[in-house]
Formats: sequence, C-alpha cells, structure tokens
Amino acid sequence: MSRVSRTSARSGKGGCQGEAPGQTCCDHRGRFRDGPGHGGGVRQRGGSRAVTFHTDEEGAQETRRRVEDLRRRALMQQVDVRDEASVALLFEAVQRELGPPDILVNNARMGSGGSPVAETTTEDFDTVTRTDLYGPFFCRREFIRHRKATGPGGRILNITSCLRPFPAR
Repeated sequence: MSRVSRTSARSGKGGCQGEAPGQTCCDHRGRFRDGPGHGGGVRQRGGSRAVTFHTDEEGAQETRRRVEDLRRRALMQQVDVRDEASVALLFEAVQRELGPPDILVNNARMGSGGSPVAETTTEDFDTVTRTDLYGPFFCRREFIRHRKATGPGGRILNITSCLRPFPAR
C-alpha cells in the first residue's frame, strides 16, 4: 500500500502520520520531523516514504536519509505541482518504486507572501493559483487514475492552506 502526501515546504505541517505497515508516505515538505502530523508513522508502523520537493532538495535528502536509517524504503523526487506532467511523473515513480498509492494528502500551498492585493502582480497571482488550486487538482486526478487502474479504495485528504482572516490592504 502506498500513501502520497503533498505537503508544503513553507507550512512545516505534514500529513504522513498513521500509515499501516507496508504503506508509503510521499511528503512534499522535505524536512524530516517525527511524531503525530510529521511522519511519525514511518518510525512507529513501518511505512516507506516517497519524499517530494520543489526547491528544498537538501531537506528532502535529509528526510530520505532518515527514513532509510529506519530501514524503510525511500523515494525522492522533485515535483512542480503547477505542472500536470510533473505530477504525472511523480505518480508513475511512486507506482513503479513503491506500489499503487492508497492515500493522498493535499497540503501544499504557496500563499501570497503577505503582499497587499493592490501590489500583487498578475504573474504572482497566477503562480499562487496554479500552486494552491491547480496543484491539488492535478494530484487528485493522478491519484484517482492510479486507483482506478489498481482497483477500488483509496482516500484523499484535502487540507486548506489557512482559515484565519486577513485584513484588506
């Protein structure tokens, strides 16, 4: 069983807790943390982990090393969730190296970086939109395609990037 989790390097939050023996967690966060919400299931229950990253290769390498130190299988792959071909390649690699995905946790986000709306460029808005909206869609779509080819089942968790109000600037 495989678990695919796409987690933000900026948020520092994870979605890889609780995988059963033989499951795999694919974590876009890059940095390794153990315990509830931070991939503790890799240590506690024997799951493997596919570590994905966008720019934090050093953090992803450290996570891979720590997972392998636990005698678990680890896959590391760069992915740009804004690009559907990049997401498709990720799922193909997970399928090939770790088996079919059973769980998808969508938790990556870009956010506006606190820029006032009046100062946000169209290019910046497009980047945020492709990361925060298209990225989860591309991941869900690939997950469902792989689940359909594998058989029934699977779970998708979509986690929003924030729920606190922001004042208009």
